[in-house]
Amino acid sequence: MIDKFDIDESLEFQIIRNILSNRSFLVSVIEHLHPEFFENSTAKIAANVIKDYFTKYSDAPGFDIIKEEAKKFLTPKDDVSLFESELENIKNLNVENEEYIKTKVLEHCQFIALKKAVLHSADLLTDRPDDYKHKISEHIKNALSISEQTNLGLNYFINPENRIINELRYKKYIKTGVNSLDRVTNGGWSVEDTTLTIIVAPTGLGKSILLCKFGSIAILHGHKVVHITHELSESRTAARYDALLTKIGMSQRLSRNEELVKKLGVVKSMSGGNNLRIKEFATKTCNTNQIRAYIEKLKQIESFEPEIIINDYMDLMVANFNAFSEDDYRSQKRISEELRALAQELQIPIITASQTNRGGANKGAEKEIIGGSDIADSYGKAFTSDLLITINQTFKEKLENKINLYIAKYRNGPSGLLIPLNISYEMMNIYEITDAPAQEPKKEEPKKEGKDAGEVPKV
Repeated sequence: MIDKFDIDESLEFQIIRNILSNRSFLVSVIEHLHPEFFENSTAKIAANVIKDYFTKYSDAPGFDIIKEEAKKFLTPKDDVSLFESELENIKNLNVENEEYIKTKVLEHCQFIALKKAVLHSADLLTDRPDDYKHKISEHIKNALSISEQTNLGLNYFINPENRIINELRYKKYIKTGVNSLDRVTNGGWSVEDTTLTIIVAPTGLGKSILLCKFGSIAILHGHKVVHITHELSESRTAARYDALLTKIGMSQRLSRNEELVKKLGVVKSMSGGNNLRIKEFATKTCNTNQIRAYIEKLKQIESFEPEIIINDYMDLMVANFNAFSEDDYRSQKRISEELRALAQELQIPIITASQTNRGGANKGAEKEIIGGSDIADSYGKAFTSDLLITINQTFKEKLENKINLYIAKYRNGPSGLLIPLNISYEMMNIYEITDAPAQEPKKEEPKKEGKDAGEVPKV
């Protein structure tokens, strides 16, 4: 049995009138609007004609067409004169209560779609096909997505001068703390240009240090930061920020605790208040839906709206709905897509990290540059990212506390650039060796006698 609208006859007539007078509303509900939702026979027949006509012509029929086409749906039990009389009444109605009508119809359509999705999901839970989690996710997501589509996108040629002025005036950049990287990105992190940034490196080379560095610079410039950790505890992550923000080394934090607390008070005062939240999720238990829910709680309980999210790191996450048969490649690609979608939804940049695979982990000794294909589990992550940065270090550079950032991919600017840095594991910080712009790695002639061609010298 189909659930009918919980409204009286006059409002059913208003629904038909509103659908015929508002194309946006028509397009939003037509796929989900079932004629059997209506109790009144005239409204039901009119809905049948509207649905059939829209399927053929992608438009709403006029009242004369409804009157003519209704003959297909009228049964011997229907009173034709009553139908024509009530149709005329609908035609003469003023379009009113428009927002209320939209809400009632969309809510009912969503309820019915959700009910069907739940019933279908119950069947999937019983049968348990390999991809049942993904299918359930899609059914629920599609049901909840029923809404009036009012944003039709950017009309490119309308007021281009305003578009340019607004971009210059309102585009927000968050500095990275690395001058060369700021120059490459034309100012730092921004949701338009660096929606999802992925830092790639072997274990122990400095991914977390670099992520904390980016977070600390955002804090010092007055931006609100959420730091998600899936590996380090909240207290160990906070200790790294202590070192970065107070310039008191990791080994001296506790012995100089009074000085540290005093310096943190100064940093808090200068940066505009409590603008860092650190949240730990257990390894391989967190997905983007949980991060989304956490951000929403911060907004509701503390009125804290982050301007950038640091996520350490994506390989330790799970996809929102992961099928048992889904391999690591698809799972990790899905996670990167979900992170980027979250960044777009929240309109803030997200910076995360990923491990190299075995090939990437072995490149340090040979001075080879780690590229997008060296990301563990999934080259698909490289395609999803807007900015892909790899951390590179030879054995000699390790002894000298030096690393090189390599711009492996930048969707909105130059790539193939190398940025040399000093790194301090005691201070949990990185420092630029030179203030010179990032350069392309120099190429040498191939070595003879079968040796590897071309090394990447320090810039």
